Amino acid sequence: MDKDGTLLGPDGKPLLGPDGKPLKCGLDKDGNPLVDADGNLLGPDGKPLLGPDGQPMKVALGPDGKPKRDKHGNLLGPDGKPLIAAGKPVSSGLPKSGGPLVGSDGTLLGPDGKP
Repeated sequence: MDKDGTLLGPDGKPLLGPDGKPLKCGLDKDGNPLVDADGNLLGPDGKPLLGPDGQPMKVALGPDGKPKRDKHGNLLGPDGKPLIAAGKPVSSGLPKSGGPLVGSDGTLLGPDGKP
């Protein structure tokens, strides 16, 4: 995820919604994606964010109420697997460990998902 809430794929490119525009979620004061009690990602307008298939994008929530991420920083869906949009995992831009974001080959990545 970019610092403005634009959802990024593992290649660092914006994921597109059903309207062909980049998917953008709302962010809390700490830069985490906004979610409702049902685990729906919320857009900047506070409404559920619709994925490329036109359906609300749901994430798994941790005990702290924040979206769960895997060790690569990908947001996890309710099934515990990476959330997929447009055929790509959705990256939150931060790994679960809070350490640096790294690619699958161990390359350090910047907040834009690029080496």
